[in-house]
Amino acid sequence: MKNLGEELINTRVPSKRLFFGEFDTDKLSYLVNLEPNQITQHRLSNTAATRIKYKQQEYLMKLIDFTYLRICPTCYQNSGELNLLNSLKFKTYCSKHRCRMISVDNETGKRFSWSTHYLRKKINYIKDNTPHNHTCEAEITINTHIDGLWQNKSPKTYPCVEGFNIAEFLDIVSFLSRFHYRAYPSNTKNKNQYLAAHWYLKDWPKSYFNLLEHFQNNPMSNKRLTGIRKCYRDLYDELYAKSNQVSEGYTWLRKYFESYIETHFANGVISTSSKWIAANTIASAEYINEKTACQFLSVPKTKLSIFIREGFIQPYESSVNGNCVFKRSEMDTLRKRLTKCLSLTEASSLLQISQFRLRTLIRSNIITPLLQPSETSRDWLIEENELIKLVKQLKQRASLIDTGKGRESSYKQFSLRGDNFASVICKMLSGRLSFTLSQSKSSPLSFQQFTPMLSIEDPEDELHLTPSDACKKLGINKNVIYDFIKRGFVKGVKLKVNRTTRPVLHITATSIKEFQARYYLRHQLKGKPLQDYELISGTSVDDGIINLYTNKLN
Repeated sequence: MKNLGEELINTRVPSKRLFFGEFDTDKLSYLVNLEPNQITQHRLSNTAATRIKYKQQEYLMKLIDFTYLRICPTCYQNSGELNLLNSLKFKTYCSKHRCRMISVDNETGKRFSWSTHYLRKKINYIKDNTPHNHTCEAEITINTHIDGLWQNKSPKTYPCVEGFNIAEFLDIVSFLSRFHYRAYPSNTKNKNQYLAAHWYLKDWPKSYFNLLEHFQNNPMSNKRLTGIRKCYRDLYDELYAKSNQVSEGYTWLRKYFESYIETHFANGVISTSSKWIAANTIASAEYINEKTACQFLSVPKTKLSIFIREGFIQPYESSVNGNCVFKRSEMDTLRKRLTKCLSLTEASSLLQISQFRLRTLIRSNIITPLLQPSETSRDWLIEENELIKLVKQLKQRASLIDTGKGRESSYKQFSLRGDNFASVICKMLSGRLSFTLSQSKSSPLSFQQFTPMLSIEDPEDELHLTPSDACKKLGINKNVIYDFIKRGFVKGVKLKVNRTTRPVLHITATSIKEFQARYYLRHQLKGKPLQDYELISGTSVDDGIINLYTNKLN
């Protein structure tokens, strides 16, 4: 090479510079026995740090061997040229001539390279000593697919990757084979490691999901505590690398990766900081962490702790650091439930009663709150369905006749009689108290629709007489009966009645009977000798209203 005038550090052919047109190919053509245009027509160009462009397709640079090459002698004899296909690391078998690609010079035992002397002449004499039956099914199938894609055909070898070009197919094969041997390193003795991809493509996507499950159970990273990057660190970085965004093959791999994450990933959560993963995948992930759960429910972490303590949501403990991880489906159910919950103020406004009366209903277990204040919380949460259910029960029990008279005063009258608001509602629900209903379209849950009916009739009492009844029985007016009570001739007691909240004066029936047997009024002595009777009370005796006599003989 120095005799040709090229300044080189050593005499090896700089094949990588040759591929990219950075070397004088005219000087090299003589050494490798190839026409200059045979080299320049296959010149490559860089499109990214890890990719090259060839015939409008972008290949991963690591899949091309820039130093060594493999040759099918028959193909070369027919076409008389070498191309990029001979430098692909995965191209080991010629499906057209059913023979393995030759890579070693039988005479020297050295591998063929672009610096091999008289390469074109040697190709005509080399032979492959490997029997055809020593080539496995995977090698034949993958190479057949590669050959079909190179010829711009649409092979049906792997239906799952139909439609991809050769560069995209090689991206998929490279990815699957790399992480297969990352998962199962005991199989790395096989020289053709890319063949593992065959079995993944034959059983897609089940085999791919099994590989992802392996890394879920055997995480790649030992630094992180949980999450995607702990389980799939290197796999995740390669899938979402910027240089791989241009490949439809990687797009296809990412689609199935995110499909697995949505439905199967159980080792931690998908953090919202995972900006590379599609937003809909994050939004539909099966598990979420505490921070995401708080955002999901629009509550602080302290409120989330209360929900856990009260049993509204149960954490799914899967993270090794002990942090709570929740199932999205259960969290979604709780969120829907919370959207139909009211505060104490909102509930009392909806029922159109005071907060005090609402608390009496809660303490009486007529309304069961979802959450009530405790030592660690001051919040009330009342489900709207509880209120709807209560009002519906009242409407079913109510009479449709509306008196239209003082609803609020009715509740107060019951309160003055010792029945608080909760006891009145309880009697209305149990049927022990009649009440009317006045439907309200604007406030269908208002308690103002219901009017409890206060009964003013007292049950018959044989042991007591009202002052009016006593007057009729004795033939006197009320002033006299009150005077007799004052002077002790009859006994009066105050009793509770329905018509008023204040106790009402009554006269005992026994004292009336005793009065009739012992005392006489003036009109009762007509036709009887007055000398037999003694005046014990009256105007002239003790300023009594009427004269009262007793029999001297008794």
